[in-house]
Amino acid sequence: MTYGSGEVHGRISQFYARQMRLLDEGAVEEWADTFTEDAVFEEPSLPEPLKGRPVLVEAARRRVGALAAQGRVRRHWLGMLEVSEGAEPGVLHTRYYALALSTAAGEGVPSFHSSTVAEDILEADGEAFLVRHRSVRND
Repeated sequence: MTYGSGEVHGRISQFYARQMRLLDEGAVEEWADTFTEDAVFEEPSLPEPLKGRPVLVEAARRRVGALAAQGRVRRHWLGMLEVSEGAEPGVLHTRYYALALSTAAGEGVPSFHSSTVAEDILEADGEAFLVRHRSVRND
């Protein structure tokens, strides 16, 4: 796998498109399955990093439930993806911008919820990837 190739960049873009769609659709178990068993997830709204798939599932379930209770739809938009090779074989580092938009269900007029920069450490898992570590920073 040549990390700078268009083929790898395309595969990673597809990975993120699927991962964010799963979260936005509330498929929290499937979304969590895109992380390693011992993954770490850091973001400013959390008092401490989330660690492990079961914790990711619970946190995502709470967030999805809160949005549903508010009648809101959340969409994530990722762009400006950079990919670099990690020190370990089969490990890649990514950096991207992520926008989270929020819309009242059925309204169709979005507002920005957040603008962030995210950095991931990805592990190759056969032909797929898993997130080992995600760090999100607000602008």
